[in-house]
Amino acid sequence: MTQLLTAKQPKKIDFRNVRTMRQLSKTEQVLREMKQYYFDILALSEIRWKGVGQETLDDGYVMLYSGEDNHDRACIGLMMSPTAYKQCSNRLQ
Repeated sequence: MTQLLTAKQPKKIDFRNVRTMRQLSKTEQVLREMKQYYFDILALSEIRWKGVGQETLDDGYVMLYSGEDNHDRACIGLMMSPTAYKQCSNRLQ
């Protein structure tokens, strides 16, 4: 089993308050930033998506999210690189 955080495989993790990701262009912008700065995991707040789910984005990146149906700003998300998702997916179930 591969460990996520090891001395041989350091991961870049960051946090963003994105205010909203209801528009596709905002999701694409955040994904471009993630690739530009080589982040493996990007924690996102206030994405304003309702419900709980997982979306596969371009190039195998994955977005996990959780939000309440009755509260607009309570939704949070994790955007993960394909490598980070593969290494963490069995722990996220």
